[in-house]
Amino acid sequence: MHLKGAILRSYGYSGAVMAASLTANLINVAGNALSLYGWFGLPVLGVVGVAWSSGAAMIVSSIMCAVFIRRRKDIAFSLRGIRSVPAGSFRMILSVGVPTAGESLSYNTSQITVMAMLSTLGTYSMSAQVYTMTIVRYVFVVAMAMGSATQIKTGYYVGAHESDVAYRKVFRYQLVATGCAMLLILLVNLLKKPIVSLFTDIEEVSRLVRTLLLFSIYMEFGRSLNLIYIGALKGAGDIRFPVLYGIFSNWVIQVLGGYILGIKLGLGVLGFWLSIGTDETTRGIVMFLRWRSKRWQRHALV
Repeated sequence: MHLKGAILRSYGYSGAVMAASLTANLINVAGNALSLYGWFGLPVLGVVGVAWSSGAAMIVSSIMCAVFIRRRKDIAFSLRGIRSVPAGSFRMILSVGVPTAGESLSYNTSQITVMAMLSTLGTYSMSAQVYTMTIVRYVFVVAMAMGSATQIKTGYYVGAHESDVAYRKVFRYQLVATGCAMLLILLVNLLKKPIVSLFTDIEEVSRLVRTLLLFSIYMEFGRSLNLIYIGALKGAGDIRFPVLYGIFSNWVIQVLGGYILGIKLGLGVLGFWLSIGTDETTRGIVMFLRWRSKRWQRHALV
């Protein structure tokens, strides 16, 4: 699914990927509900049923993307010609893919470390973290989508030797992404009492979630900067700098900062939330300065 989705996005067919993702989500949600609650007289399969529904959702979405690729004549994708691809192209792909994979591995490992430390703070803190992250995902998904679009558009402009156009437009993309993120997170904060009540009726957890949502304004501002400018830098071929700085920021600011604020200084889950927000914000500012410096123009792949 991820490979086919990347192919479709690179050709500008992001709508097809969205349709496949929505279908997968619907199948996943319906399958989870049937497995956990046994509606229509079906057996309650529990975790096994949830795993099957998730697998079925991924298979269906992958098939949808494959069918769309085959139907589009402008998408030249065939394994038969793989031997004719110059070795330099493979090296170029690996120079982008390997560091990006390393960054993803580092990020996921840092998140596991943060959750492990949070688990020492008790059930209420863990629950508040999970519920708040679930809610804010609906906020940063917009900036994430715009970050992916920015990466694609920047690649187009840089590949067409229109770096100056890319330079100007990325600032506009960032303003739109930040504006949308701020509007959504403010809306969530205005409606946070009824939203939080959907997840829990425990007052201590509810209070923590409402507090974390307030501090999410700071986090989402930084995240919108981060997602747009990192997408732009990677689209321009400047891979190493955002990857290396991202790994440094994840472990030093988010993990170590969370440990100091949350555990050593006794701020609890709020300390971890502040460290995550500071990680996102400082990275966003650094990537903004990197983009404004135009050093990325030396790293164009095409």
